[in-house]
Amino acid sequence: MTIAPERIADAPSPSATPASPASTGMDFVLAPSISVEFGGQARGVLRSAFVAKQASGEHPFVHEFDVSALGVSARELIPTGGVILGMSQDDRGLVVLVETRFGWLLLMSSATEFDVWASARSEFEMMALVNSVCTRAPRSDTNSETPLKVWFEGDGSGFDMRHREFEMPVWSEIRENYPEHVRARLDDVMQVNRPASGGRLIVWYGEPGTGKTNAIRALARSWASWCETHYIAEPERFFGSAGQIERVLTSRFWRRDVADLDTKRESAPSWKLIVAEDTDDLLRAPGIGMGQGALGRLFNLADGVLGQGSNAIFLITTNAPVEDMHPALLRPGRCLSRLEFGRFGSEDARSWLPEGLRQRVTGPTTLAELFEMRGDHQRIVHHEQTKVGGYL
Repeated sequence: MTIAPERIADAPSPSATPASPASTGMDFVLAPSISVEFGGQARGVLRSAFVAKQASGEHPFVHEFDVSALGVSARELIPTGGVILGMSQDDRGLVVLVETRFGWLLLMSSATEFDVWASARSEFEMMALVNSVCTRAPRSDTNSETPLKVWFEGDGSGFDMRHREFEMPVWSEIRENYPEHVRARLDDVMQVNRPASGGRLIVWYGEPGTGKTNAIRALARSWASWCETHYIAEPERFFGSAGQIERVLTSRFWRRDVADLDTKRESAPSWKLIVAEDTDDLLRAPGIGMGQGALGRLFNLADGVLGQGSNAIFLITTNAPVEDMHPALLRPGRCLSRLEFGRFGSEDARSWLPEGLRQRVTGPTTLAELFEMRGDHQRIVHHEQTKVGGYL
């Protein structure tokens, strides 16, 4: 994708005198700018300028955190007296580089939140800057949300990561959405706590609509006290690169209480759950799927030498039937959980539905089909119009 060249405001020269807030009618000011054209690299220039402060040693204290973008603009998050050094906007969102009396801010927007980086000369100034932004952000109750790290392919320099928080279901509230034999196996997985031995690989498979994704969400919440969940957006590319895997395995754990250095936590995640959905090509048998180097790398991480040195569990899902999977996946002891998500039998499906709808079940039924029968999901149906007349 090509981004049109954008005009970026450079930092003010030493001889320049920024306009005062009073003269602009704003709580922040725009720095006098030297206009420079950067073809397609505007975001990278602003990020590089921010990182340069740490690389030079001028700002050794750095912190990243998220604030909601709902009901607030980037302008409203800028502390009083802040100077905007540069801005960039494209189809991925807004990036703003700001200088304040405490230090520098880099704000990067998405649809629902701002990813904010704060850097400063001292820990005190860094936390003052973090708190200054947080007091301007809308407050939301996130107690029921589970943190998630999402990894996706960036601008050509590898995978980027973003912190997210999502509403995740409580397992006890959704367990009836699975056939009895699946439910019993999932009960065991949800109760796992820091596996001491055995496989580090979870393989869940089954046709679409059988509830694999919802089970992943419930697992992330069930394990949240000891395991941090990482979601891989492009698994084939990810497992094809040993360097990208190493970045995830060695990434720092995220503390949610970023604005309070005095909070004492009784426990914190020390494991990582690395989730990759729809990995059909990765798991297929030789001659069916992609190159086997990526699969071999996964096995080594799950139960090989590399896996023994990291507290990581890999959860992968596929719609492929078990007969199409690589035979190495079926080796005893390799998987912490290998589970097929199947359809409800006719009787169980009828029991799941309210009494007045049970006659709609005519055979084995997926969870998605049950939701549709109950009216939770709606389908747009197009009826072909019958043509009348015409040539014989």
